[in-house]
Amino acid sequence: MPCRAMDGAPFVNWQLPDAMLRIKDHYMKDKGGDREFVDLLMLAQEHGIETVAAACELAVE
Repeated sequence: MPCRAMDGAPFVNWQLPDAMLRIKDHYMKDKGGDREFVDLLMLAQEHGIETVAAACELAVE
């Protein structure tokens, strides 16, 4: 699964899967999207990035 870096502390060094970055792009189109994306990152921290990435892949299909 290809990954690329994202901007923003404290997750600046995380390599995120493309599906998560597509969700980020979707969230950022709306006001408050940055907060929603942080919630997604917190889920990745709590449940593991692989689990959240799989959910994101299903969401973008």
